[in-house]
Amino acid sequence: MEEAERLCDRVAFINDGRIVASGTVAELRAMFPSRYRMQYTIEQEAAGMAHTRFFESFGEVEDFIRQKEPAEYQIATSTLEDVYFSLVGVDLKGNGNGGGPKK
Repeated sequence: MEEAERLCDRVAFINDGRIVASGTVAELRAMFPSRYRMQYTIEQEAAGMAHTRFFESFGEVEDFIRQKEPAEYQIATSTLEDVYFSLVGVDLKGNGNGGGPKK
């Protein structure tokens, strides 16, 4: 997906032999309501327990950091991979979730 994001003018997502979405990278990313992805760990939880959470604004990210005080975190913008998984109903670990981004 990273290569498609960098190199393609248009992208089509196929699931079970059907095109579920197509368009420019910007159009497809606009389909995913969350703009930021944060991967984090909480110090009080079991070591190595990583979480992923999506946010619509950077202000929400800042509020979350102030409230939860994660031990480690990494923030990035949502990717085409996030869009694809939200459309086909699979979470980032490959488990079915009924579609839609998790918060």
